[in-house]
Amino acid sequence: MASITTYMDKPANDTQAQRTFPCYDYEGDISPKYDLTGPLVPVAIESGCVLTLPTNPYPSTNTSYESSFVLLAREQMESHLCVHAGQALDDLSHVISRLSELGYPPVRVAVIAANSDSDQNFGSSDEEYFFDYESVKPAHVAFSLVGRDTARHLWSASTLAGPFIVRVVQDQGIWNRDRHSVWNKFRTALAWSSLVPLMVVGVVLIVQSIRVTGRWFSVQVFIFTGALMYLAGGLIAPISTTQNRAQVYCRYIAWMAGYICYSWVLLSW
Repeated sequence: MASITTYMDKPANDTQAQRTFPCYDYEGDISPKYDLTGPLVPVAIESGCVLTLPTNPYPSTNTSYESSFVLLAREQMESHLCVHAGQALDDLSHVISRLSELGYPPVRVAVIAANSDSDQNFGSSDEEYFFDYESVKPAHVAFSLVGRDTARHLWSASTLAGPFIVRVVQDQGIWNRDRHSVWNKFRTALAWSSLVPLMVVGVVLIVQSIRVTGRWFSVQVFIFTGALMYLAGGLIAPISTTQNRAQVYCRYIAWMAGYICYSWVLLSW
């Protein structure tokens, strides 16, 4: 099970000091398996959605760790007008370089607060678009989503204790598991087998309407075209399987076409 386990300033084998929180990969971005322990560094965000470079050197310790982790809080993104997480992460490579200069173990995972709390099924592509950060994701750095409330707790604890040691275990998350499940393949096959015949019927009706009326632009043609766009949108950009921003735009255009088509039918009735 994916988890972030905090150890605070007590030994890792002290179970009384441990607290565990769920964490997942972004939907559509499955990271290689990892199970890492090391210091968690909260990274503040300045005005203009710019990451603040750390200044405190890594404290001397008798324990060596294989990784460091950086933490970004959702509230700071919102208060400094970050449009999405990717905008804030544009400076992440500079933060990683700075931590290396300060003597920290290499950063291997960025812990990012989700929009929803940890008691909800956070991390779906309907609210966390992985393509927002895909172009700025540093090489060899995995991204792990935690609940908004979990991030608040980690932020508060890590700013009071130094170094704040955590263990992060990778998990693709419920949304990625669903995306690659047999049930999802069945839903996809059902959608194609149901919608494609309807689209063929729609094309036939458009052709017949043009032949009968002799006009390319008529109420019937517009209604059938809107219905075709709506059906095509269900195949190109199905809900909860968004792959890129073009699919998001396609989905909204298809929905708009469907609503206009339905309203036109009612008004013409």
